[in-house]
Parts: sequence; structure tokens; C-alpha cells
Amino acid sequence: MQKIKTFIKSLELTWNDLFLAVGFLFSVIFYAYAWISMVTANPDDLFLKPWMIISCFSITAICWGIYFYLEIKAGRIKNSFSTWAYVFFLILSVVTVVIQPRSFSNEAVLRTINGGNEDLYGNLPIGSVITVSGTISDTHVLLFAMGNAVITTIFYFMYFTISKRIRNIKFIVFIATVTFAFLICVVLYSYIFEWDHYIPFVKSLLGGDIEGVYEHSVCSFMAQRVPYGVCMMLGLVFALTVHAIIEKWQMYLLVAFFYFNMIFSYCKTSLIISAILVVLYVAFRLYKTYKDHPKRNKILIITFGSIIGLAVILTGLSYVTDGKFIPQLNQLVKSVTESGTIDSRSYIWDNTFYLLRDGWWIIGRGFGTYNMMLYPMNLVNGDNVCPSHSTYNAVLGAGGISSLIGLLALIGYWVYLTIMCFKKDQMKTISMSFGAIGFIMYSFTEGVNYLVTLFLFPMFVLYHQLYKQEQ
Repeated sequence: MQKIKTFIKSLELTWNDLFLAVGFLFSVIFYAYAWISMVTANPDDLFLKPWMIISCFSITAICWGIYFYLEIKAGRIKNSFSTWAYVFFLILSVVTVVIQPRSFSNEAVLRTINGGNEDLYGNLPIGSVITVSGTISDTHVLLFAMGNAVITTIFYFMYFTISKRIRNIKFIVFIATVTFAFLICVVLYSYIFEWDHYIPFVKSLLGGDIEGVYEHSVCSFMAQRVPYGVCMMLGLVFALTVHAIIEKWQMYLLVAFFYFNMIFSYCKTSLIISAILVVLYVAFRLYKTYKDHPKRNKILIITFGSIIGLAVILTGLSYVTDGKFIPQLNQLVKSVTESGTIDSRSYIWDNTFYLLRDGWWIIGRGFGTYNMMLYPMNLVNGDNVCPSHSTYNAVLGAGGISSLIGLLALIGYWVYLTIMCFKKDQMKTISMSFGAIGFIMYSFTEGVNYLVTLFLFPMFVLYHQLYKQEQ
């Protein structure tokens, strides 16, 4: 109890922060039950009725409005470039949604026939041009506009307000602990309600039955296997970040736990990038601490090196012999390398460029409305997806060149802060960079822009803490 009191006191919270916290709570409810489901749902079919959703937003806006007023009055929010950049992107994200046409009609090229579109287009030749149309209701526009205002404000708070106020880097540990608790509940839910998926999944995976692997993949209550895999990667990266702060070996157990459960999502991108991250992180930590614990680190180096070397040799032999040696392993490799992942993304990205024609390149098609237009175009080729499977492509399509420059500028600023932190604390800086680097890599083939920005945050906190120590 005393440690909790000491931790809370170290944050130096004010009554202003109560308004920030209450507003954040209602913003989470708003986002979870409205904005994230609006792309494919009728507003009347959402878990919360529109008037409830609008009420959540109103409470959020009032609380944050009071917070802004008190912070400006106290001189903690000043007339700066970051403040004006926030105002610019706030207006841009809202206006872009509002000015979109309420009805749309777009063309999409039929590039493949699969189980997702065979019933509709099975008799048409490849290369046929399909016209898709739809409408965007006023309720959609209103909720998307409110959602963009909420998300833009959260980004501003995260990087340019909260990170400056935190005087204890262990605040990141607190955030991670809450995340761990939620993700463990996600896993336990899958154990209870999807227990009959696990053995068939393993049999299908080792037998090279790709259809069976997808059929029995685990998704818990995340609705789809890829979000479940991303959640497991989220936990894994947070575990590495926490280890960089408190250096407790128990964090490696969490890493193993989340990676093991990630396998059952069959989210290949998460699995590959997470494996690379863990190997690089462990190798870096062993290198930096070798002189302090030479005997322990020598044992770990031999152990990890042997496991990695054996895995590479067995995989290579299986691939070279075309499956004559450990055929299940060869089938698994082929399922990863020959699944057409890049091909399926290429036409999704093409659809984004199509939507930017006719003068939409600068401001994009709106965060939210862009997905509504993209969704039926992707369905032409049997892909039941809303994001464009690339953060940078998604930001370009939704917010145009303006928002893409903003995202790249934020990443560039993070790089600058990382360099500044590196000069003062090499070990912690590099160790805490792995999360952001992992999701930056992941973001090239998946639309995880919010997770990219989430893992830039620890370096902002570290920078301000190191800066304050010199005062």
C-alpha cells in the first residue's frame, strides 16, 4: 500500500487531472462502442444507442474543455507549435469527414476469385471492372467527426501534455500492468469458449491444411484472428518495455506466454516480427550485461544460440529436400511464403489510390468515411477488411498527404528524442525503443497506426524524465 501511495505521489497529480481522467474514461466507452464499429454497422444496431454515444462524447468534451481552461490558466499549455499543430489536425480531421459526399460510387478491378467472392463474381473474367456504391448517413458523419476529435486530442495529450507532467517512468509500468490484466482476460476467454479450436488448429498447422488453420484459429472476443494476434503482440512488446524499466526476469515469462498464444491466431506478421524483436532484444541485453554476469550470460547465449541454430538448420533441410525431411515443417514454411499475402494487399492499396483521385490527395477521404468507401471495393476481391493493411497507406487514404506528413513528422520527432536520450542513458533508450520499432515494422503491412503512436510514448516520457533530472 505504501508503494502505491509513493507512486501516486510521484506523479504529482492535480485536480485538473481528474477532469482529464473522467473525460478519458468516457472517450474509451465512446470509441469502443461507437467509432470502431461504425464502418460496417448501422448506427441503430450498435450496443449503445446514438443518444448514449453522443452523451459520452459530450461528457468527454466538457471534462477536457475544463481541463484545457485550467491548464492554460495555470500556464502549462502555452502558445506553441505543438498546440497549433493540434488545432490544425483537429479541424482537418473533422472537416474532411463533414465535406465528403453522402453517397459514393466507385470502381474496383476483379483480380482474383476466391471463397469470399465466388458467389458474386465467379462467372466474370479476371480484370472485369465492378462498380460498387453506398451511402454515408448523417449519423455516421457525426460519430466519425466526434471520434476524430477525440483521437486527435488524445494524441496531443499523450505526447505534449501528459509526457511532460510524468515524473516517474514507472507510470509506463502502470499502463502495462492494466494492459496485461485485460489481455490475460482475453486469453482466458479463448481458453473457456474456444477450447475446441486448439487441438484441431495444431493438427491443421502441422498437416499443412491452411483452410483448417484459418477455420480453427483463435480470436477470443476480438471478433477476428488478426486483432487477437495483434493484442498478443501488444502484450509481448509491453513486457519487453517493462523489462527495460524494472529489469525483472519474470517479464520474459509474459513474453513467452503472449507469444505462445499468438501462435493460435495464425497472424503471421505478428509472429515473425515478434520473434525478430525478442531475439534482438535478448541479444542486446546479453551483450550490454555480459561483463556483469559472464557465467549466466554465457549459458544463455549457448542455449538461445543452439535453439535458433537448430531451428534454422531443420527449416533449411526441410525446404531444400522439398519436404522429404520433416514434411510438416516444409508445409508450414510454404503456408507462410506462398499464401498470397502481398498480392491481396496490392489491390487493396490500389483501391486507396483510386479513392484519392479528383482532388482528394491533400486532405484524404476522412478517417472513418474512407473505410466505408474502401470496404465494398475490397469485397470485390473477397477481402472482408476495412483498413488498407498498411498504416501509411491508411493515413494517406483517410487524411491525405497532410496527415501522412504529420505522422512521419511525429515519428521523426521520436527519433530525435531517442537520439537525445541515447546520449544520457544508452541501455534504457535502446531497450525501450524495441516496441516502437516493432510496430513501425508491422505498420507497413497492417493498419495499426494507433499502436505505432502508442509505443512512441515511452520515449517521450523517458526524455522528459532525463531532462528534469538535470534541473
